[in-house]
Amino acid sequence: MRAGLRGLKKPPAPRKGSLCRRLSPWRAYLRVIFAVFAFCLSATLPGFAGPLPMLDADQRLQWQAVGRVNGAGFRATSGCSGTLIAPDLVLTAAHCVTSTGSMWSERHFLAGWFRGDFAAHRVSADIQVHPLYELSEGAAKFAYDIALIQLETPIERRLVPPVDLIAQHEEAGPTGMLLGYQNTRPHALSGARGCPRKQLRQTKWVIYGCEVVSGTSGGAVMVETQTGWRLAAVIVARQGAEGEALAVPVNDWMRDAVKEAQKRVDLRK
Repeated sequence: MRAGLRGLKKPPAPRKGSLCRRLSPWRAYLRVIFAVFAFCLSATLPGFAGPLPMLDADQRLQWQAVGRVNGAGFRATSGCSGTLIAPDLVLTAAHCVTSTGSMWSERHFLAGWFRGDFAAHRVSADIQVHPLYELSEGAAKFAYDIALIQLETPIERRLVPPVDLIAQHEEAGPTGMLLGYQNTRPHALSGARGCPRKQLRQTKWVIYGCEVVSGTSGGAVMVETQTGWRLAAVIVARQGAEGEALAVPVNDWMRDAVKEAQKRVDLRK
């Protein structure tokens, strides 16, 4: 705090005139003080204030299973995020794969995408949207805003190990780590740990108290359990004035899809 105020100078003495004119230098001075105070305070609060920050190289290496979901090839600046949950299966948001137009007829998944480099690139062979997504309306639609992209060819585990889904008996815990590709920074993975989990009553989705922006849809909510990091939910929207993440928790539809994907892997052996 002291370092932030060291360069400030005392405002000049007010000139004669109206009260507003005499107070204006002090108003500017106080605005700067409050701005510095707010910045220092935000660094001490739980979660993360503002859109998700870009991850560093070590963090990106850990989360290469999270990638870009594009409908127009490699360098599209608009798109979504997705997570590899089986060698040939990517979990994302349903609204990311239900747009109309020929450019959306297939999806490109780029695992670990970072400024032109990637750990693996695959094209979709099939896309499955949750069966209740199109049948739902209004806020209820959020609960089923999830989709699965089956890839033409699996991604070898030596290249990108898939993330594990949280088990039914495991607790998601009070916080989560949010991961995704924001359209404000589409070529680098962003993320934040310590985002507080807010369970809403009588809903099939949860809120995580970190701000997300466009492009993060389909991104991952990871939680650390006793058996390691697990995917606990999928980011599908932002809500409220603060843009907090609305996410769909992992459910049996996703778990069953992973089991079927494992059967496909076994048949290829």
